[in-house]
Amino acid sequence: MSNVGQPPVQRPASKNAAFGAIVARLRLFVADTPGRMRALRLLGVAASLIFAFGASGAAWAQRDALRDLRKNAEQQTRLGVIRTSIVEADAVATNSFLTDGLEAAGTRVTYEAAMKRGSLAIADAASADAADRSPLGDVNAELVRYSGLIESARATNRQGLPVGVAYVKQASAIARDAILPKLTMVSRRHASNVDVQLRRLSGIVMALRVTTLFGIAVLIGILAWLAVRTRRTLNVAYSVAVSVMVLSAALAATSIRHAQTNVAATYRGDYAETLTLLQARANAFEARSAESLTLISRGSGSAFDERYVELKSDALVQLDSNPTSSLTGTDSGGGARAKQGPENVDRNVARKAFRDYDAIHTKVRSLDNQGNWDGAVDIVTATGDRSAAQVFATFAAANQRSIDRAATAVANEVASQANLVNYSGWMLLASGLLAALLSLLGMSARLREYS
Repeated sequence: MSNVGQPPVQRPASKNAAFGAIVARLRLFVADTPGRMRALRLLGVAASLIFAFGASGAAWAQRDALRDLRKNAEQQTRLGVIRTSIVEADAVATNSFLTDGLEAAGTRVTYEAAMKRGSLAIADAASADAADRSPLGDVNAELVRYSGLIESARATNRQGLPVGVAYVKQASAIARDAILPKLTMVSRRHASNVDVQLRRLSGIVMALRVTTLFGIAVLIGILAWLAVRTRRTLNVAYSVAVSVMVLSAALAATSIRHAQTNVAATYRGDYAETLTLLQARANAFEARSAESLTLISRGSGSAFDERYVELKSDALVQLDSNPTSSLTGTDSGGGARAKQGPENVDRNVARKAFRDYDAIHTKVRSLDNQGNWDGAVDIVTATGDRSAAQVFATFAAANQRSIDRAATAVANEVASQANLVNYSGWMLLASGLLAALLSLLGMSARLREYS
């Protein structure tokens, strides 16, 4: 059948033909010197913008990494406060149940203050990191159970009923076996995050180097082409653009490397110091609780006594440790020496006080093992000068001052370095944009000559 009168079928152009047309147009665009100049102008502007946004982006990535570091470090401190508050409350509670009747008013105030501090820290930590809300919600629920058992123990203890001891032991078991392991799990996640962020900093510096070298190489290549083509040794605009890139990149690299070095030293020093002292505090308070539980058990508390020995040993190791931090300096011979600042004084006070407390504990165990339970209890519950309570309070106060000082040093140092890197990012962005403008102006002047 004939197709007369029907329009011919339009066949689509092949992809190769379309690509060939584009190549042909590009060749026509750069066929002469002005065309090549226009192409190089675009290349120079593009390279400058890649430097501007790539280098500044790398700097700001480091700034964000530093802020994440600070966030995780501060969360670690909050978790430490929760842990130490709970074990402090438990130590005070168990100690108060060594005597019948209503506990001393000061003891009750100390217990309530520790519980309140722990509850507030849980709320603060949960609001600071959404990923921690679920496990910290579980911790809070267990803390409510703990508090309820302690209140039941108080009520029965005032009546002289022995069932109060069972409530105390059950409450202490919740703190030891339910609350503290959950806090340890959350703390490990943040410790892992800190390690990841520290490793991330090195990769960020490499990104800065790549974008800088690319931008400088392109502009130097354009400078060389212009020198040959126009027979002029120097193009002022491109030369200034290269100089701006090199100078800003050098300053930024120095700042970023300085930030890396200082932050790494801070995390080896003050950050490690904070975690160590928090752990020492938790172990010390838990050891005091174990001491009271040993006496409360009246002859069947050997497991608690063994727990005391383990916790005491760990606390002493932690108090004797000395991470590379602001606590050490360098003597004239290049060796490490201890600085005689308030932080070192507090460490020594805390260490001595806890050793004194352990010496008192030795007397307590001697009396109890000899059958003088009442004498042992009298020593543990005494509140006068040089008593176990007073010596332990000296340790706790000095230890807390050291923790506060180290944690503040970490936060301040990381914030300071993050701000420095942030300024470097803005400098790199401004330098790249200036280089892009100079690239545009430098080639435009040559193009006017050809027109």
